[in-house]
Amino acid sequence: MKTYSIWITSPPDPVKHFTLHIFPNGGGGARVRETNFTEADVLRQVLSKCLSKDILVNEVIKMADEDGICDLRGREIPLSDECARELGWIE
Repeated sequence: MKTYSIWITSPPDPVKHFTLHIFPNGGGGARVRETNFTEADVLRQVLSKCLSKDILVNEVIKMADEDGICDLRGREIPLSDECARELGWIE
């Protein structure tokens, strides 16, 4: 099963749209995709889909601050092929 990573970059204002890059780990850029999401969109999709499958749990916990808030900006996070497909980011 191929795995993917997400890399998120954003402007200082988290309310504005930012770019979410999704690329296959181990090379091969054929399925690279860039999409604009708001921070809330990304958190809702990634956390609801991935955490329900125990995917990304440790990564997200490591990112959370003392209030439990997770800022995904500027982070590279492993994403399974199955999860990426469910999120609609790959076919």
